[in-house]
Amino acid sequence: MLKFKRNMGLGFLVVLIAIGSFASYAFAEKDEEWSLARENFEKIDLKNMSEEQRCDAVWNFLWPLAKKGNLEARANLFKYAHPAWPKLPQIIMPGQSDDEISMIKHQIVLGIYSLEFQSDKDVDAFLEENLINIPHGKNFLECIKNNPKESCIKSAYATANLIPDFKDYALEIDALLAAGMKQRCVNFQDTPWIK
Repeated sequence: MLKFKRNMGLGFLVVLIAIGSFASYAFAEKDEEWSLARENFEKIDLKNMSEEQRCDAVWNFLWPLAKKGNLEARANLFKYAHPAWPKLPQIIMPGQSDDEISMIKHQIVLGIYSLEFQSDKDVDAFLEENLINIPHGKNFLECIKNNPKESCIKSAYATANLIPDFKDYALEIDALLAAGMKQRCVNFQDTPWIK
């Protein structure tokens, strides 16, 4: 019986090591994909493109990676969707009307789903300002102050219905793109991407 328990314990340890190896491989693969995509993106001569072409180039770089779960791409997309960052153009999300509620909806989704990457106090201030009076918003704000952000994000869509699951959000955006409602940019000036 003791030999069985020891073998079972060793088997469990081997499974844990295998899971950890796979997880680190998956994260390394995402990082490598980001680096390669960014390297290819930086070769594009954005300065000599029209405003619309530059907007498309930035969107075409960030959106596919954001859909795949790249937190840095989501964080950058949040910054482009939120007009508070000086010298950055604002990306108007596909299908977004020009009203403030529609704009804030997208910013909240992108802000929350990039929280694990963000270290910017402006993101926290934005979420605080815009979630405090929304049902379940106050609970979410308390959660991220006292708990790991990942578990708060999961509860924000799984139980609180504060935001959609990102896969569903991505499907909605892709459906709008397929219907011809593409992203737009406002005040596309020189940005860190444009060297």
